[in-house]
Amino acid sequence: MVNLNKHRKLNYESRLRSIFFGLALVVLIFNSAAALAASQSGITYQGRILKPDGTPLNGQFVQFKIQVRSPNSSNCLMFEEQQALDMRLSGGQFSLTLNDGSGARTTLLIDGGNGTPSALGLDRIFANRGAFNFDPSTCSSGSNYVPSLEDGRKLSVLFKDETMATWEQMPSQNINYVPYAIQAEQIGGFNVGSLVRVVEADGSPALSATSPLSNANYAELLLLVAGTSGSYEKAGKIAGATAPTMTTGQVLGWNGSTWTSVDPLSGVQAFAKTALPACAAGEYLRNNGTGLFVCTAPPATGGTVTQVNTSGGLTGGGFTTSGTISIAAGGVGTTQLAADSVTTAKILSANVTAAKLAADSVDSSKILDGSITGSDLNAALNLATSGTVDATHVQTRDFKLYPTGAGTNYVSLAAPVGGATFPLTFPLAQGGVGQALVNDGTGNLSWTNLSAGSQWTTQAPGINYMGGNVGIGTTSPSSALEVSGVVTASPGSQSAPAYTFSTSNSTGLSSAVPGTINFSASGTNVFQMSTSQVQSNVRMTVFNGTTAAIPSDAFGGDASTGLFNPASGTIAFSSTGSEKLRINSSGNVGIGTTAPVGALDVSLTFLLTQQLRHK
Repeated sequence: MVNLNKHRKLNYESRLRSIFFGLALVVLIFNSAAALAASQSGITYQGRILKPDGTPLNGQFVQFKIQVRSPNSSNCLMFEEQQALDMRLSGGQFSLTLNDGSGARTTLLIDGGNGTPSALGLDRIFANRGAFNFDPSTCSSGSNYVPSLEDGRKLSVLFKDETMATWEQMPSQNINYVPYAIQAEQIGGFNVGSLVRVVEADGSPALSATSPLSNANYAELLLLVAGTSGSYEKAGKIAGATAPTMTTGQVLGWNGSTWTSVDPLSGVQAFAKTALPACAAGEYLRNNGTGLFVCTAPPATGGTVTQVNTSGGLTGGGFTTSGTISIAAGGVGTTQLAADSVTTAKILSANVTAAKLAADSVDSSKILDGSITGSDLNAALNLATSGTVDATHVQTRDFKLYPTGAGTNYVSLAAPVGGATFPLTFPLAQGGVGQALVNDGTGNLSWTNLSAGSQWTTQAPGINYMGGNVGIGTTSPSSALEVSGVVTASPGSQSAPAYTFSTSNSTGLSSAVPGTINFSASGTNVFQMSTSQVQSNVRMTVFNGTTAAIPSDAFGGDASTGLFNPASGTIAFSSTGSEKLRINSSGNVGIGTTAPVGALDVSLTFLLTQQLRHK
């Protein structure tokens, strides 16, 4: 019994009846701190507190602070928990169990040797291995503790009731090292979950005797862990090399460095991998085009003659009247036909056409009377010759004149469709320089010197000039038409422009309103310019500027300030070649950033003079 004479301090009788350290560790063997906290086990501390007048402490709300500290001079706080008891009917006696789940544990981050500070469980706090590194504010001095094998720990208990303003500390107690216990929870600082052990099928300790590992067994176990054992093979390995993935029908192959999966039939023809069909009598095997053999009966009648050799000809009998021999063009030469052996009766259509004759195979010597007349030729036959064709009349719908010698270009002479028939008679002699053929009205053409007459001719719907360039207001025109002065035209309209093109009289320029120029396309006004505005009725595509330095739409006096298109669906504003604002394809606006993540993303300092309201 110790009396404390300080102001409002209480006497207490401290009886550390039993510190079940060894027995408590029976239930502290868990694989995690969470399991340890749920074990409802720990260190039990019992005692009795008396007031100075000898009466027991009987407060309704008595708080206890239980601490486990390192035994060295650093006196570092390793574990702390607060509990509260109602001691009104206790006679001053109390019983506290550390870590039974009824108290509030103080979070202490301690490095238990793995380099990562964390809240340690009781099994690690009482384990005499490794080193502990603490927050210096939790130690009396220093910040670390390296336990010896037989170190204990210090237990410190403080208390106060509802009448006390400060904590009253009881004398510290030593939790001494316990050499033996009913069941050891740690071996050399390692808990049961960290040890290799032999158990029965139900998980209980092995009842039968087991032989210890020899040094050779231990060495082989290390080789297995390292993956270098010569007695066993790793999964997915063959002789140390990775085994390939195999499919049905494949075999294992070695290419000299790695294992491979091989299809032994990959280079074998399809017919060799398929059973031959059973053919009936007289049938033969034939390739069906896919590499497989099929049974085929020979044809009941004769086949087709594809070639007749000149040395042997046809043997085996003659041809029936119902048979047909097809001979390719040019396949029968003149020396292989007897005189007068081929007649129209022997030609399928009774007509000899160009398609039935080889090139240059028929000449006048092969015609009976020595000449080719109109009756000897088919009306649709093309006549191609490098010689001379003499005729009184030549009638054709298209007369083509080719250049003398080589060349494929030609001039085609043809009469107009639906026109009247009329003759044209050319003059007897060649004309002079600058002369032209002029019709006298009866079809007689004569050479005429155009310089002697007017160079202008009248022809609907206007007049034509045949002498060269035309100049208005200039004596030396350099193009087909050159005007030196003002050209005035009617205003025109969008459907009938004043200036048009030869390809479309409804496409061009008009000015229906003074001071305005309209551009029409197929009678529709697509673009309008005036002194005050430019208006387009169709979509306008501008230069695709993709950088802030060269915007698509810039100003005349500042080519690096304007709008540009840095990405699909995005429009950006640049000033003096630098991007200032962007609206992306999601509708987000970015100022000072090219990747806005919200409706408005500002990535710079800005001045707000009015309220900014967020909805």
